[in-house]
Amino acid sequence: MNQLYQQLNQNKVSLPLNPQVAINKLLQNNPKLKPYMDMIRGGANPKQMFYNLAREKGVDPESFLAQFR
Repeated sequence: MNQLYQQLNQNKVSLPLNPQVAINKLLQNNPKLKPYMDMIRGGANPKQMFYNLAREKGVDPESFLAQFR
């Protein structure tokens, strides 16, 4: 299962409601996310980044997102 998905499920109760605080907590727990956050802060489109990364990893982005709907 996807590592980020596992982290979110493990921490979903303890994640704060403030999105910035939640993102900071995820970054502390998984430093591999930092380059992606830096790109977003630099103006990259998060949705397009997600779709591109999913395709690079051989994952259908819509199938992945359907798990959360």
